[in-house]
Amino acid sequence: METVKLYNKYNKSINLLIKWGYEVFISNINEKDEIYSNNFMWSAQKDGKIYIEKNPLRLLGLITLLKEYSPEEATEDFTEEDFDILTESYLLKSFKVE
Repeated sequence: METVKLYNKYNKSINLLIKWGYEVFISNINEKDEIYSNNFMWSAQKDGKIYIEKNPLRLLGLITLLKEYSPEEATEDFTEEDFDILTESYLLKSFKVE
């Protein structure tokens, strides 16, 4: 089996959001204006709605979830029973990255 690797996930995420019609912004949230990757927040805006996440990949994931589910459905918590069903549904096995 071949392991699929995707490099440059941030640029691909931003490009996809722009292709979907979102305006994408980055903001430095550090008051001292220091530049560290964890000081940035990414946002995407479309149709009067603003979505905010810590990086473009998470932003893409959030928007993708909300395209499929309502905000209530996308954020509902798992019950213990749901979690047991979920974990039983997947075969967990280790893999080696080459």
